Amino acid sequence: MLKKFLPEKFILNDGYIKKSKIFEAPLIGLYFSALWCPPCTGFNSILIDFYKKVNVDKKNIEIIFCSLDEDGSDFDKYLKILPFPAIDYSDPKLEDLSTAFEIETIPVFMIFDKYGNLIELNGRMALQGKAKKSPEETIKKWMEKSKKNKSQ
Repeated sequence: MLKKFLPEKFILNDGYIKKSKIFEAPLIGLYFSALWCPPCTGFNSILIDFYKKVNVDKKNIEIIFCSLDEDGSDFDKYLKILPFPAIDYSDPKLEDLSTAFEIETIPVFMIFDKYGNLIELNGRMALQGKAKKSPEETIKKWMEKSKKNKSQ
């Protein structure tokens, strides 16, 4: 289900990346956020730190920024601080995606396996909630969930 809602290419700070490249990672995260949202900007450093730590040796997760900014200039500013690819602010698939996953409040960080199966609905709480684990333990837990989905 996930792939049908995603565009064929994503924006990076320095160019573009194709959807096929995104799905080379075993896990895919969707990060719904906006520059105007204080909880989002507070979560950014946690998410960026997580992304860098779990992708040191190999790409374990690719995170896709799904902007809910109110205008394109805020999207452009936000994109400059995030190290992951984004769906273009003007792409209609962005609205389709937020509607399909019933995004009503932000930030939202959802994790899928590369086959599009939902692994973690509330990734934000997994990274900053009371029961949070180290980035390495968290990614290992999500990888194990992904393997269970594949074997079923």
